Amino acid sequence: MRRVAVVGCGVGRNHIGRGYRKHPDKFRVEALCEVDAARLQAVGEEFSIPRRSLSYDEVLRMDDIDIVDICTPAALHFRQILGALSAGKEVVCEKPLVGTLAEIDELIAAEKEAAGRVMPIFQYRYGDGVQKGQADHRCGAGREALSDDRRDRVETDPGVLPDTMARAPADRARRRVADARDPQP
Repeated sequence: MRRVAVVGCGVGRNHIGRGYRKHPDKFRVEALCEVDAARLQAVGEEFSIPRRSLSYDEVLRMDDIDIVDICTPAALHFRQILGALSAGKEVVCEKPLVGTLAEIDELIAAEKEAAGRVMPIFQYRYGDGVQKGQADHRCGAGREALSDDRRDRVETDPGVLPDTMARAPADRARRRVADARDPQP
């Protein structure tokens, strides 16, 4: 049985109700951490979780916690992940994991030295974002064409996508490139 502390009770509430509670033979949520005291109390009462803290550092000092599930704003992820790894915890973290490649490199190095692992949430692993990006590239779309805020968000996965995933049609990619070059008001 793995003992979990959920940090951030907004998205974290869903992790409890739709994740951990569905697998009581594997996980038990033992503690909650949230900066909003009212939300902390509400989620704690909803799921009958007695240990509640407003302090992330207090959670890291809980020796009986195996997994820290980080569901906080993205700007906090990097330091919170490093803290949890330093405390010997396994880490589940919402996306985006961190903000830069340099931070990813630091996390990889920290994880190699730590007892725990980092397990990022990534539920779009079978999306067609990679194929869309490749189609854009084949159509001649450069960085300047795809840097507009209105472009489609590209989801990526370092793993292998299923063979059944169709590539984005070239005509759709051309329209996306044209839209990025000439945004509507």
